[in-house]
Amino acid sequence: MHTAFASMNNPIALFDSVEQLKKCSSADHMWQTLHTILSSYGVSSIFYGVGHSAKLAQVNGVVESVIYRDSHPQRYKEHYSNSDYINSDPSAEHCLQYTSPYMWVNTCGISEPISPEALEYEQVAKQLGMDIGVTLPLRFGSSGIGGIGLCTESFSSHDFATHWNIHQQAITAISYIFDELYRADFKQEIADLTLQEKEMLRCYFSNKTTSQIASKYHITEGTLHTHMSNIRKKLNVTNNASALIKAWVFQLISP
Repeated sequence: MHTAFASMNNPIALFDSVEQLKKCSSADHMWQTLHTILSSYGVSSIFYGVGHSAKLAQVNGVVESVIYRDSHPQRYKEHYSNSDYINSDPSAEHCLQYTSPYMWVNTCGISEPISPEALEYEQVAKQLGMDIGVTLPLRFGSSGIGGIGLCTESFSSHDFATHWNIHQQAITAISYIFDELYRADFKQEIADLTLQEKEMLRCYFSNKTTSQIASKYHITEGTLHTHMSNIRKKLNVTNNASALIKAWVFQLISP
């Protein structure tokens, strides 16, 4: 029995947890604070990801359509070739379609069909000690989607079911508040794009060709590539698709 886990099940402790998140000085600080708070509920590692829309993720794949960070063990990520494990995770597909919690092991009275691929994933997760936990789908804006995956590897499936039934409201509230605060805070930390850079980013993902976009701004294609490179640096991403997603998720541009 986790003493701290049990002792936090009260409104005052929940209020204090929210205040801790609000007082964080940066997005990284908030990420670390979330771990500290949820560790008291038995959470050992966390995945957090947000994206533009379910439609984009279904077309391009989850990895190419979300901005994410996680603290899952390296042994787990290495098995799925680092970020590829996201596309293999049945909870990611669940987040695109549903808003209800996804239990990693079906022990909490939630009945869902399991595909052969999902069953294989869960079997491997069990071998790696990553089979006990829950994923909470996220929704924001007009079409924004995401999820927070909480691993509780120190619990048995039976113990986790019991604790989840008791503490799910507090865990869910803290996770949702983190999402709102994190997106707002992270936006402030990103070097803002100029009006022209925002317009270029929108044009780049329209049906216009590179030549057409360059012509619109009376610049060469080489200069356009330089502008896009600067945009990627400002947003701290490595490709243009991630730049668009990040700019939209953190409300730097509108769809």
